[in-house]
Amino acid sequence: MSNTSLEEALTFATKALRPIAGERARFEARLLMGHVLGVEPSSLGLTHTAPLSPFQVEALGRALERRLAHEPISRIMGKRAFWTFEFEISPHTLDPRPDSETLVEAVLARAPQDAPSRIVDFGTGSGCLLISILSERPNLTGVGVDISQGALDVAARNARACGVEARTTFVCTDWDAGVSGPFDIIISNPPYIPHQDVGALAADVKNFDPLGALTPGASGLEAYARLSQACARLLSPHGFCAMEIGQGQEKDVGALFASQGLHLVSQHKDLQGIMRCLVFEKAP
Repeated sequence: MSNTSLEEALTFATKALRPIAGERARFEARLLMGHVLGVEPSSLGLTHTAPLSPFQVEALGRALERRLAHEPISRIMGKRAFWTFEFEISPHTLDPRPDSETLVEAVLARAPQDAPSRIVDFGTGSGCLLISILSERPNLTGVGVDISQGALDVAARNARACGVEARTTFVCTDWDAGVSGPFDIIISNPPYIPHQDVGALAADVKNFDPLGALTPGASGLEAYARLSQACARLLSPHGFCAMEIGQGQEKDVGALFASQGLHLVSQHKDLQGIMRCLVFEKAP
């Protein structure tokens, strides 16, 4: 493919991607081409009219190989659109999903808009939840907690890029170990898939998301048991906590939090109608 024109490369990439992407093959080809050329896909053909260099052809070939191995486009590009930003992601972080925006919406519906408040995000990963909330509430300061320093490095860069670095601190620890409260808002999208179900996940999830961000153990509830205790200890008297949950887990998670003196105040479904977020407060 030496001296390859842009259109020739797009046609080649579209044909290569069709077995995995179907009708989205041309769209994905443009995304990968934009990534290789360092331009927005919408401007292809306007800002780049010269033939591709051998280096660019080789880079496109590597990107196609990765996609044909079911690696998500977001991981190949190293970024994912979420809320109002594009977040850097890496092999250390979960790839944010639109379903998680349900938690952001639930928190913003209850979060104070004026009074100074503290929020902590357990298992922050890329920081997408914490940063999205902070961007909408200038009165909040936040702490992102993760056991992976690699994830926290990504989260710190995202906080800087999204303009909330000055209001954000990141802590590398195992859940709430060594974390001091109180916090007015506690959030988490913890691992919640039972270990035996991981094998049935789509290849683009099970082969590329960190295993520790997908499953906490056999039942899928292990992280919630730890988080319910953390929320009871760290939550301010008038604060609330919001937890993302897996499909069908609302009763079990609700019971764990109730056992720690936290009562359910709202439930929130995602765009597919699946219960995705539970909000708790301390019982009166």
